[in-house]
Amino acid sequence: MMRLIATIALAGVAALGLASGAQAAKGKCEPAHAKYQATKAAVSTNSQSFVEVPGSKFKFKQGGNKSKCVRVEISSMVGTDSDESLILIAKLDGGAQRALPGKVQMVFDIPAPVQRAATFIFPSVAPGAHTVQLYYQSNKGGIVGLFGRVVTLEHY
Repeated sequence: MMRLIATIALAGVAALGLASGAQAAKGKCEPAHAKYQATKAAVSTNSQSFVEVPGSKFKFKQGGNKSKCVRVEISSMVGTDSDESLILIAKLDGGAQRALPGKVQMVFDIPAPVQRAATFIFPSVAPGAHTVQLYYQSNKGGIVGLFGRVVTLEHY
């Protein structure tokens, strides 16, 4: 079943990490295939460099004969040490392309886990084999964590 997804990535300086004055992006995304990974496992990091989110890597084949969008979503309980932020990004093919909206701050200074979700869009992915991976980091080197999560990939 094909689902029409209209996506608007709004410029939100603090929450989305976009540069001040950045242009909003609009597009139409009509994915034909979906995959998901779900786990109750908790993962955490104190790395200030982006590291892979376990259980968030997808290998897929983009169909068709022209570039189409790819959508990645994550829904998870998240928590941090005091005065800390958990930041997410999505990369295609090891970083050849980073998804819109760029960096997403999932939570700031909330030690008790809270439910959060984020959506990432790759507006133009060529036909062929690809890999998508989510990455996370700690803003200041404190512990940040994801506690149970569902990650979904939709592609053409």
